[in-house]
Amino acid sequence: MLAACPAAAADIDECRKLFISGEYQKCRRMAAEAIENRTYGESWRLLKAEAEFANGLYSESLATVENGLRRYAASIRLRIIGRKAGLHLGRLELETRYLTEIDRLVTGAPWRYTSAADLIAIGRMALEVGADAKAVLENFFDRAKQASPDHRDAWLASGQLALDKHDNELAAELFTEALARFPDDPDLNFGLVQACQSSDPPRALAALAQTLKRNSNHIPALLHQADQAIISEQYGKAEEWISRVLEVNERQPEAWSLRAAVSHLQGRGEQEKIFRRTALASWKQNPGVDYLIGRKLSEKYRFAEGATYQRRAIEFDSDFLPARVQLCQDLLRLGQEEEGWTLAETTHARDSYNTVTFNLLRLHDVLKQFTTLENGHFVVRMEAREADIYGQRVLELLEGARTTLCRRYDLDLDDKVIVEIFSDQDDFAVRTF
Repeated sequence: MLAACPAAAADIDECRKLFISGEYQKCRRMAAEAIENRTYGESWRLLKAEAEFANGLYSESLATVENGLRRYAASIRLRIIGRKAGLHLGRLELETRYLTEIDRLVTGAPWRYTSAADLIAIGRMALEVGADAKAVLENFFDRAKQASPDHRDAWLASGQLALDKHDNELAAELFTEALARFPDDPDLNFGLVQACQSSDPPRALAALAQTLKRNSNHIPALLHQADQAIISEQYGKAEEWISRVLEVNERQPEAWSLRAAVSHLQGRGEQEKIFRRTALASWKQNPGVDYLIGRKLSEKYRFAEGATYQRRAIEFDSDFLPARVQLCQDLLRLGQEEEGWTLAETTHARDSYNTVTFNLLRLHDVLKQFTTLENGHFVVRMEAREADIYGQRVLELLEGARTTLCRRYDLDLDDKVIVEIFSDQDDFAVRTF
């Protein structure tokens, strides 16, 4: 038995490499064969379930989890995959069941779950149910890195947490350090893409090329390409990338969401409805679908339409923070300031580590110190000293622009237009995108 252990370890490492490189079908077959031969280890079940999930085989993934739990009853990682598969099958009762079981197992025998893999799994799960981000980082992800510095998932989890909180500078540092250890890892390379997209586009582009070189089926990277094509209004190119995603997983909800967004932007309302329904076909209350559609509309300055979608997402899940953050920005850009600032405050109270709401509220404090100039058509906010010097000239310029442009475009403005003039570049950056 001891002589067979190195061979078994080599096999599981090979199967894991297949999964990381996007060879999901080969990974599934290899794992299935090992399970059929009764090879010991929950990792075979984990890889099989994850590969099935990646291919959109949610029922098969859940079945693999359920069968695996008969032999590995104490596994929390199997339950975490089962919860994910259950959500995508619309079986919301499984979320409560698996979360309850995980809590019971970890609370009852915490000593059993001290491996790096278990610490990372528990930390990720804790974040999903609203745990404090700093506590998760220190108690789970940092501990996992200390226990096993060469465990790539520990670096991936820490970097993703920084990305989720919009701390791209920290994320770039983490992914750079991780890539020094795992230079060919596609997931870590894609983390660097996200971290550097705004600050260092050439570096992000190079990391994206590495991601797709190492895993041509990398769904987040393919979706990123589609997303960027929509931003540049290359809708045909976006469809090509979306189609590549659906070749890997024909049920991938974000891909169908992007199709719905493109249809909306092109005025194809009926197709938009069909694509949105398809995105919600299995998980009918997935808040991520409407959030993504709305975000793409807001990127095209369609803030009112984007806000409508964010409200739908929040109806599905009132605690879905990405939709709350996006909605507060949409409302502020629409001039619905009272609701927008209130939403920013309540969202920040729920997640104090989100840099977007933190910066918005810091800006709100700056705006309170500004002088407000107002006439029948405009509200202008600017520093008191500058307002004294040229504030009235600003109002005159705006009135002239309003007269000219409303006549040219046959536009009837019902509400006052709010204009904010910042002397600090950082404040200006908070209000633009």
